[in-house]
Amino acid sequence: MNMSLTGLPFQFLAIVGSSLVAKHVLSVTCEFPTIGVGLILRDPLHDPERVMELANDLLRVDIPSNTTLLTNSCLVEGITWRHLTSSELKEEKIPSGTFGCSVHNLEEASHAESVGAQYVTYSPVFTTSSKPATEPVGLTGLRKCLESLSIPVIALGGIDSVEKAMACIKVGVGGVAGIRLSLPENSKGLIEILEAIKRYSIEIRVKC
Repeated sequence: MNMSLTGLPFQFLAIVGSSLVAKHVLSVTCEFPTIGVGLILRDPLHDPERVMELANDLLRVDIPSNTTLLTNSCLVEGITWRHLTSSELKEEKIPSGTFGCSVHNLEEASHAESVGAQYVTYSPVFTTSSKPATEPVGLTGLRKCLESLSIPVIALGGIDSVEKAMACIKVGVGGVAGIRLSLPENSKGLIEILEAIKRYSIEIRVKC
């Protein structure tokens, strides 16, 4: 199964918690106009006021046409997309608007799809330093999630190299996501992954 580049406006999701990091990602993504990039604006403590401040700050700058802003949890005027945690999805029951959701098992993934999620992030795929005690689902678990859903699945967790990103993409995900990759000190890794997605998308078009 190949990665489908249709259905979502982004193939890479950058999860950011500050204007500095968000603007850094924007400076990188504008160099890849054919690759859709999503910016999930989040606060680690899920403080809606902090997310709204970050969103309003970014709405004052020029956003490249290949970039989509998403707010973590809260609704912000001017931003269409929302990204919910799995616990928030349960609380909201049937959320309004256009949204995706973080999930960590097949039950959560199925629930997200049933209430209208446009995509899910499935994590952690690989071992990650932020959650070292959490057992990764691996490529086998990722494949099972893909087979159980009809909406795009975005791989998240421990994707810190081109090799890991491409392994997920070749399984058939709709994209990959990263938190640490979005940091300025990891810009080399981000650029390499975006270049790999660009090459792969060209290969798909040629085959079609």
